[in-house]
Amino acid sequence: MFRAYIDESQSPQVYEGELKPIGYGVYYIACLLADEMQMNLLSQRFTEIRQRSAARFGTPPNAEFHGHCMFQFKEDWEALKGKPRAAIGIYRQVMRAIVESGAQLFIRGINEEQLKQRYDKYAHNPHTLALQYCLERVNYYAESNEIDMVEIVADRVADPMAHEGMMRRYQILGRTEGYVASDLAHISFPFSWEDSCKYDGLQAVDTALFIISRALRINPLDKKKQDHAVLNTARMVMPALHPTSAISCLMQRMQIPIKQSLDLNSLWA
Repeated sequence: MFRAYIDESQSPQVYEGELKPIGYGVYYIACLLADEMQMNLLSQRFTEIRQRSAARFGTPPNAEFHGHCMFQFKEDWEALKGKPRAAIGIYRQVMRAIVESGAQLFIRGINEEQLKQRYDKYAHNPHTLALQYCLERVNYYAESNEIDMVEIVADRVADPMAHEGMMRRYQILGRTEGYVASDLAHISFPFSWEDSCKYDGLQAVDTALFIISRALRINPLDKKKQDHAVLNTARMVMPALHPTSAISCLMQRMQIPIKQSLDLNSLWA
């Protein structure tokens, strides 16, 4: 049984500077695709990381891996306040566990400004569109690897039925909109909309998406010391990132590969 663990993220729109990095103004959907064996291995690794962190730093033994909270030393990670090296070390252990599990990470982003410019009042909701793009790639991966069905476990959002309903409609019609035109035949309905604290898969996809989206907002001409730590951490999860992961710039009719963008950024001193 394969499950796709799905999370969403929206990057800031405003950037103060001349060279605006590609990661600003983007709505992301990320999916971690894993079978039962991969998920068991990932959960085992996560349990070990939690236990080590609890013994050494006093964090809760059931701490939730949440990108924003780990970076801001909030909620379960308050004990790491003033210990940034420890926090980034734990974060990197989480990224390493994702890669070692063998799970596949898919990320699709939509440039929101270009979406509105191209389609104006007819533009789809960026969450729904990014979800479509992501599931199209997951469905194609399933088809190519003889995976029958993929169950969806998604982090809770404000209007889940609207997004899920559009995906179900595409499956009934036999094709999605756009140039990929997938039938989503390998996507199982209904989706399960869950609290991330109960699912290691949701925590994995949250932390991976958080660090990658943050890395894509770094200006290669104006790097700060902490930016190098972010880029190095993001690079650790790159082996799990599927090649179809990209940001769609609809006015330019182009796809910007995420891995290539991070590789180029890391070349700058």
